[in-house]
Amino acid sequence: DEADEADGPVIAQRVGLVPRIRDALELPYIVERIACDIVRAWSIGGIKALTNQTVVACALLHAYKQIVAATGESLLYGIPPLSAATVAKAVELEVATVERGMRDLPPPPPLKLRS
Repeated sequence: DEADEADGPVIAQRVGLVPRIRDALELPYIVERIACDIVRAWSIGGIKALTNQTVVACALLHAYKQIVAATGESLLYGIPPLSAATVAKAVELEVATVERGMRDLPPPPPLKLRS
């Protein structure tokens, strides 16, 4: 289907931003992996017209929050809490833009910690 083929490059662009932003935030790889899963799920499910930076910022925040909720921060030991302001700065967006994205995007898929 043409629509599915057109979505492929958009998903690749969004997923491609995740490692760069994760590196800038000095987050562990597991946050990147989960954020990529969230970005793919949102993109396949169809989301509002948001910039790739907004989508990735929100996915990273959700991934971080899911890991903290599931592990009590044990996997993120020594990493300062991640906030909308911290992520917004890394992606060069206004905090309000990231906060709006967090409200407007659908809930992320359930966390799946792979061994």
